[in-house]
Amino acid sequence: MSGVTVQKIAEPLATTTPLFREIDELFEAVRQRTFEMFLDRGNTEGQDVRDWLDAERELLWSPPAELVEKKNEFQLRIAVPGFEAGEIDVSALPDAIIVGAGAKKETTKKDGDVHIAELSSRKVFRRVDLPHPTDVEKATATLANGILQLTVPKAATPTEKKVAVAAHTGK
Repeated sequence: MSGVTVQKIAEPLATTTPLFREIDELFEAVRQRTFEMFLDRGNTEGQDVRDWLDAERELLWSPPAELVEKKNEFQLRIAVPGFEAGEIDVSALPDAIIVGAGAKKETTKKDGDVHIAELSSRKVFRRVDLPHPTDVEKATATLANGILQLTVPKAATPTEKKVAVAAHTGK
């Protein structure tokens, strides 16, 4: 089991982080690939959405995930087979988890006819919105057997904070 670094973003508007810049670059690459598809079809209109979705499928992969809510925390599992811990970027926001990963998969030239060549340098991107605010400072992540496991404690509600303070002070 490998530890995965979690970038903790307490302010949801903090969009200057490397992951957010990478997301902007990914969407720019999708936009560019969509335009190339448009040109390849001879500049014929009417396939905008199909071109965009095809470009996303070529360049991005949204892996399957499972979000489980427990009494005091969320547990998120995301399948990222073939990735090492250092290739995965995890950002914990108060209301979401964002996972990005990328690795170069290079095919080698072999003697003979290639019939299937699906090893590529696709990027992984997954955002999972959480139904309750979380304590991003206590978020943890590990990677084992191609499964990224994240644990994010729920943030205490104002009522819970008052009860905890009252219990601590004896009032």
